[in-house]
Amino acid sequence: MKKESKTALELMRLEGICKLITDNIEKEVLENRYLRVTDKGKVDDLEKAIKQCTKSQLIDIISISHEITDDLIQKYFDNYRYGMKPGFVLNWASGFSGKTLTENSLRTDLQTQLSTYTYQEGSSYKNLKCSNVVKWNEHGIPVFEISLNYLKKHNYIDENDKFNYVYEMVECFVWVCSEKGFVAIYNMPSSVEKLIRKAFYSIYGIKIIGISLDKKILDTIFDSSNRKKVALTQLKDNPNMPQKATFSDSQFGQKETEILKDFNDGYGITSCLYDEDIKGDIVTMGVNNNKGKLYINKNVSAEQFRQWSVDTIVSIMNYYSDILSDAGVEKFHSLNLFSSNEWKRMGIAKKELLKQLALAMIKISISSIDVLPVDISALDFYKAFRNDSQYILYGNCSTCNDDVIPKCPNCSSQNLKLVGDKIVCEYCGTEHRYCVCDCGNNIFYDAIDEIIAVNIHNTLIEKIVAEIMAVDSNIHLDAKDTYVLQNGHLKHIRKDEYNVIMPQDIEEFKSLYAIDIRKDMFEEYSNDIAKMGEKCTKPSIGACNECKYNHEMETKNCILKLFTVFDEFIPQPHQGHEFGDIKLSVSVGSKSYTLQGILKSNHSKITKSSTTGKEILSQAISGLVDDRVELLAIIAPATFDVQLMENIIFISKLTKKHVVFLNNDFIFRLYALYNYKFLKVA
Repeated sequence: MKKESKTALELMRLEGICKLITDNIEKEVLENRYLRVTDKGKVDDLEKAIKQCTKSQLIDIISISHEITDDLIQKYFDNYRYGMKPGFVLNWASGFSGKTLTENSLRTDLQTQLSTYTYQEGSSYKNLKCSNVVKWNEHGIPVFEISLNYLKKHNYIDENDKFNYVYEMVECFVWVCSEKGFVAIYNMPSSVEKLIRKAFYSIYGIKIIGISLDKKILDTIFDSSNRKKVALTQLKDNPNMPQKATFSDSQFGQKETEILKDFNDGYGITSCLYDEDIKGDIVTMGVNNNKGKLYINKNVSAEQFRQWSVDTIVSIMNYYSDILSDAGVEKFHSLNLFSSNEWKRMGIAKKELLKQLALAMIKISISSIDVLPVDISALDFYKAFRNDSQYILYGNCSTCNDDVIPKCPNCSSQNLKLVGDKIVCEYCGTEHRYCVCDCGNNIFYDAIDEIIAVNIHNTLIEKIVAEIMAVDSNIHLDAKDTYVLQNGHLKHIRKDEYNVIMPQDIEEFKSLYAIDIRKDMFEEYSNDIAKMGEKCTKPSIGACNECKYNHEMETKNCILKLFTVFDEFIPQPHQGHEFGDIKLSVSVGSKSYTLQGILKSNHSKITKSSTTGKEILSQAISGLVDDRVELLAIIAPATFDVQLMENIIFISKLTKKHVVFLNNDFIFRLYALYNYKFLKVA
């Protein structure tokens, strides 16, 4: 047996090796060889026994079977190489269009590039290599299959009770189709996937961008009646409905309308399962919508898997081709947008960025979608329009499988900032090449664009919308909506999915704004409030409970006490693990919310760069990413810096939460009501 055949058997799935043996060795002969290898006296069910063998035993059987040649091993390896749950993550790579690719050039370029990568001692995954590149055609569409392998670390305790590890070689593959502009990456660890993306960018200058598969796309490509399970996430803030919901039924597709009648508005599908027919075999197909990941739960032949995959991918890419085509935007290409006097001081490069953004906004409007792949670097846009945009670090955690606001690995602060092309912690000053998720997983990145989200200010959006409407007033764009550049996509967030609430719009606070604060009251209240802290000198649950009912002037020594004007509120000592100080039930219009408040006692202006500002931002991040929070209040007897407010508002847009700022004016009015309610009424 050749060395290549031994490697193929080691990499082949067990079911493939079993098939190789049972298909090519006569039953009586196989039974004798099985008994010889396993050292057993008899076997009742040979087929079952073969399936229960270890890989080592199966290879031993093959080694004494002259019927199984090297060519036969290679044939079965090729046909059963994709594993038990074959699948892939689909990516948009239009940059390959027009490029001449050959098997030789792909193999040589990748081998050269991958050989330059270095790995730390004891890395979980290492030594990624390109082993082969083959070209095949499916329905006349040329696809390059790039075979790769890497070493995966397995930790264990040896017989001497000492920690040790061993590496296993794992095969993976990538499909590249320049004609359709897609790259399909076999399901693999995110760190390995990133190396592959990095290699393509280094060699060809091509960004490989993940494709989101929303319900509209799925219902276009797949038969919705075959859907049997869906997982939903709430996109709008409705406190009376669950944040997440999962429904499963063998006949879900037929019952979907009735089952989801209360979940049509404000919910998006995050994952789902279908019954899928692959050449007469009914298999379960899974979809991870956010990652553009598709997989099936059954091992099929390579030919079946390739045909099904390419058919599915081409359908998806054709859908995206329609969206990404110039239909409806042709006129804007030929027009010299942003050429009026208003834009005359702007450079050509910045105008080109605005034009790309405008075209993307039009495509989003025409196609009625909320996420569009774009060839706009979020970092480049921020650098070009610093005064018209803001950024936040916002990465994807491979463990949580969700976008998260990362923390500093050194001090756990979420106040990370961009300094040039580097990420630095504002608290400890440490520069980092990776961040940490709340779950403890490390989030590595090769480029800032992988971990940054850029919000385009409404003032600039309004100007862009005006420019578009001047050309075609029939295009529906709301200048008050939010547009965010993130990881190769333009995200559209409708204004009703988040809200900055004004204090006077909260029903429970309206009486405060009927109070006329006179100058003499302002001076008196300023002095009194300046003496109040966030908490008293010896806070305890008992003392706080007593404080609610003790309205003597001398006991009025913390701002929390002022909120006892609301019957529901009971002051409590702040716990270190909580992000909030105040909790109240409030209503805005016809909606009810639980208000969670972050309280600071500072009475000077609170800026983004001040210690208090950093604390507020860190607590606000913790609150806004918490599914339990509906309305977050930032409270202080001070003026809030505009930059600090904008950062918090940006996070509220990304997380689709509501926020209210209760500043010195609010605290003065609250103090006035407290005096009237408890101290001046007999």
